[in-house]
Amino acid sequence: MPSAILILAAGASSRWGRPKALLPWGDDCLVNHLASVALDSGAAAVVRVLGAHAQAITAHPAPVGVGDVINPHWVKGMGASIAAGLREALSQNPALTAVAVLPCDLPLVTAAHLRACLNLVDTNPACIVRSDYGNGSFGPPSAFGQNYFVELLELDGDEGARCVMQRHPEQIVTLNFPDGRWDLDTYADLQRLQQFLTEKPTS
Repeated sequence: MPSAILILAAGASSRWGRPKALLPWGDDCLVNHLASVALDSGAAAVVRVLGAHAQAITAHPAPVGVGDVINPHWVKGMGASIAAGLREALSQNPALTAVAVLPCDLPLVTAAHLRACLNLVDTNPACIVRSDYGNGSFGPPSAFGQNYFVELLELDGDEGARCVMQRHPEQIVTLNFPDGRWDLDTYADLQRLQQFLTEKPTS
């Protein structure tokens, strides 16, 4: 069934002093690395949701097959960006049955994990998927079936998809994603992640 992945890159990155989405990662920048991973998951639509630094980010063209949408209300928070991204994805493919939400600061996300999130929703459209970081915390990537599209399209504040989950706690299922703990909120987070990857044994 056709699904979409929204890569949220609309924030101001105020703690970085530059667009976090454009941090070098792999052979490209972070947001484009994640866009390529999203494409590899098999999603029918992949959308970069831009805002505060839209001009700078669009100067780095997305991988072929990835769309852009600019959220003019990015200052309202993640909820407005999710709604803008889902509207764009539905305009590309009105037959979408699932959507995954991926902030642009989770560099270790894999295509396999995104695919697993979306497959769970396809199997049970009533469920909501969130990721278990294994340290007592949960978060994105998250995935929602078509049943929740109306609620996602109505988001307009800072809480993002979490408020939809709070309305339907009995429908939440989790998938292990221990690498989700490596989110890049600050430069210190990036330094710790780089050290972790340097010291990580290779198989």
